[in-house]
Amino acid sequence: MPGTALAEARRQVLDVVAAAAARDELLSKNPPEVIWNGFQADGYALKPGSEAENTLAAAHKAVWNAPMGERYSTAVNHARVYDLYYGIPALCYGPTGGGMHGFNEWADLPSAKRATLTIAAFIADWRQLRPLDAR
Repeated sequence: MPGTALAEARRQVLDVVAAAAARDELLSKNPPEVIWNGFQADGYALKPGSEAENTLAAAHKAVWNAPMGERYSTAVNHARVYDLYYGIPALCYGPTGGGMHGFNEWADLPSAKRATLTIAAFIADWRQLRPLDAR
């Protein structure tokens, strides 16, 4: 969970396994070994309402003529790396599509074009290359 370091989450799992094993006649004499494999990462949640998010929302509304929605996911998002380990808040934004990270992943091409325009407007606004309302 966000705010729980990976080492702490592992310790909690080990404590639960050890407590369960201690209550079992067989396992108390043969403690289980926990093997950590697969991808593991520190939890992360982007705090809402940042200046960058507000600027992106304004750019999105200007391009799409609709408010930018929110999306929540329990999956890994690489934006977490910038914030957790470098202190740089990051956003994840892109086109609509389906089958994410699967063999049949796809992106809707018209939404990819509009997402590209939104990102360009965000960069221009963020770098103050033109006023936000001069679209």
